[in-house]
Amino acid sequence: MKRFLVLFCSLMIIPAAALSAGGSKESRPLRIAYQDRVGDAAAILSAEELTGDPAFSFTRLSSGSLTAEALISGNADLATMGDAVAVSLASRYPETVVLLGVHGAGAERHQLVSATDRPQTIGVKFGTSTHAALLAWLDYEPKLIDLSPDLQTAALASGEIDGLAASEPTPSIALSRIDGVRAYPLSSEGRSFPLVLAASRTAVSQSPERIAKYIESLRESSGKLVGGVDEASLQRLSEVTALDPSVLRSSLAHHTFSFEPIELHLAELQELAGFLEAEGKIPSAPDWERVTDLD
Repeated sequence: MKRFLVLFCSLMIIPAAALSAGGSKESRPLRIAYQDRVGDAAAILSAEELTGDPAFSFTRLSSGSLTAEALISGNADLATMGDAVAVSLASRYPETVVLLGVHGAGAERHQLVSATDRPQTIGVKFGTSTHAALLAWLDYEPKLIDLSPDLQTAALASGEIDGLAASEPTPSIALSRIDGVRAYPLSSEGRSFPLVLAASRTAVSQSPERIAKYIESLRESSGKLVGGVDEASLQRLSEVTALDPSVLRSSLAHHTFSFEPIELHLAELQELAGFLEAEGKIPSAPDWERVTDLD
């Protein structure tokens, strides 16, 4: 693992033209599946930057479950996804999947939205890191309803529930549409709720130069998101995410963007794996050494 990371780091200083002409065993482009969500902001900007480069092709999907499916079905070589999907993927497909690193996070990207800090009926998607964060935050026992984020805002507005727990951008959307509610961050010490970049073992073996170039692009795109996004990037992100710029800015503020080694986040992912196993969502915790070994 360390040897391969040294290779990645060394490739970062090679000129881009040399990387494009690198010795990949594959003649086809490196296929990258990413999401149209705020947490994938760096991936969205990287896709725009690299579009037209014959070394890469991009597929934009609407969820981490779909990007993970593209990866394990052989329709993608790299895929972005949230922490719970990454843990599930690593648990179920350790022979074919490698977790490369974390491209975004946000200690406050999971939030409870309600008119009170003690709502009695809360909509939350079960078996997610939001669910785990909510349970850790609660000091009372409300009724929890298994509800997908795309239904939560309407349910809160109609009074079907009096609180929703979700990751961004759902909280920012709810705040912009419903009067009299506020957001309560479901943050706790040691949790950053990482967003993961995964790869197929075949891609790691055959296309290290291209993977390194893509990671370099993610790093550069992350830099555009630090300290406030510029208008051109904001417009592009608004188009892809279908979010109003004001809601988008609010949602971006709850995220951090950088590319970090997966090892920095394994303790948190292991904690999440324990929760998902207890919930019956995965058969067992992943073999972390195996799913992070790039050799």
